[in-house]
Amino acid sequence: MNTAALPGNSEKIPFVVWNTSGTAKKQVIAKELHLFRDYNLFVWDGYEAAEAVEMPNLVLRDANGNAVPAKIENAGISFGYDLPDDRFRQPYMAKKVLVTFEAEVPAMGYATYYLEQAEPDQNQETSADFANERVLENENLKVTVNEDGSYQILNKETGRTYENLGLYEDTGDMGNEYIYIQDSGKQTITTKGMKAEIRCVEKNAFRTVVEICHEMMIPSGMGEELQRQREMCIDPYTRVANRSKELVPMEVKTVLTLEKSGKGLHVATTICNQAKDHRVRVVMPTGLNTSTHLADSAFEVVKRNNRHNDTWTNPCGCERQQCFAAMEDETNGLLVANRGLYEYEVLADEENAIAVTLLRSVAEMGDWGYFPTPKAQQIGTFTLEFEVVPYAAGKTGEAFTEGYAFQQDLTAAQAGLSKAWLRKPGQVKPELVSGEMPLEMSFLRFEGEGIHLTAFKKGLAKDDLFVRFVNNMPQDEVLSFRKESWMKEVYRSNVVEEKGEVLCPDENGVYHVTLLEFEIATFGVVK
Repeated sequence: MNTAALPGNSEKIPFVVWNTSGTAKKQVIAKELHLFRDYNLFVWDGYEAAEAVEMPNLVLRDANGNAVPAKIENAGISFGYDLPDDRFRQPYMAKKVLVTFEAEVPAMGYATYYLEQAEPDQNQETSADFANERVLENENLKVTVNEDGSYQILNKETGRTYENLGLYEDTGDMGNEYIYIQDSGKQTITTKGMKAEIRCVEKNAFRTVVEICHEMMIPSGMGEELQRQREMCIDPYTRVANRSKELVPMEVKTVLTLEKSGKGLHVATTICNQAKDHRVRVVMPTGLNTSTHLADSAFEVVKRNNRHNDTWTNPCGCERQQCFAAMEDETNGLLVANRGLYEYEVLADEENAIAVTLLRSVAEMGDWGYFPTPKAQQIGTFTLEFEVVPYAAGKTGEAFTEGYAFQQDLTAAQAGLSKAWLRKPGQVKPELVSGEMPLEMSFLRFEGEGIHLTAFKKGLAKDDLFVRFVNNMPQDEVLSFRKESWMKEVYRSNVVEEKGEVLCPDENGVYHVTLLEFEIATFGVVK
């Protein structure tokens, strides 16, 4: 990156933030940066030398020199090392800072930021009011946390409020890795009405974070009668067993995060599990008036009925999703995106709730015979992430975009320390470099309602790049993407990367291609 082009003559600590998704993103990130490295031969001397340097007052700026609100903290001193190709390892001590801020990065591209020394009275942090620590609010949403740890979300665009979201439900599970089968007694334990510990842990110019803690007392497992039935290979559907009367605590910590520009509420649930044979779900009552819902699948978003038909014999009503499940009526919609949580169920009799499985603890593989799987009991601590996105009717494609964008976080890398060991001994600071790449760039910018980028890859047999899209909408949509400077030619291709029709951009250098409903389209790009 051409960091030498950064404005001003002061010392700078540059770093680059990458966006590998097909959507331009504004997201809060936290990155540790090295103020300097000390390559002293005796690293303990380097530690003491770094310790003696006072933490400077710093300001964060974008590539144009504009100040960016940020939280900049002393991150201490730590040991590290370089592994050059042509010499022995090069150990160092690094004095570090942790910078947290909302980055804005174009689709399939990057943006450059930097730290520089600020005036002593220059403070980028905005003081926040912690008086109402149960409210998270930005220009899009207002989230209010209830006494029992559930929350309500107001979509400011439509005025619709979704209530009692985020209740946790624990039920017995005498099934296996293939199927969920609830205990014969149908015992359900929830956080509804259970008083939670709630506190605001962060509130500043770019995000609000609220922590919610529950301690649920749940059965330690299924009753002893189930083990004999497992060993006898009795059909799981005909087994009869109840949950144990012995109770164990299950600690559940929920972290709600609403970012300054966020269109959805980010949720991270940490479960400390000591019990066996059970399932934990989070329940999102939508209250929407509809008989169908949507779920992301392989190269499509499928529409499913909220209720199964009469031929459905499985005692479990769960379905499969990839990135998200959503439901909408004539005025509003609610999408629940996830990371690796592939099981959900629509509870049609409970306000059309979307229930997402967070944790299943089971004892056997299943299918046939008895094959114990003790590690599938998931004893330990697990953190599960999802996002709740309200949206207006008619903005289904935008909601899909948000659901897909949740899968990929922005990543950051510090610049200016390449081959820093060549500049030793002593304290080596990051340097600015005259590079070929601009300070900000998007390798691919595209538009299209409900169109999702699924691949951006080098060809198997040639150096051309191949880009693949899918139209998730039930009607034709127009895909538009700009002819970037690195593109010599764009052509239609297929899944085996054969060359087809060459495309021509319009007078503004933009390609326009109509994708049929649910079409998968591949394009080759000559560099």
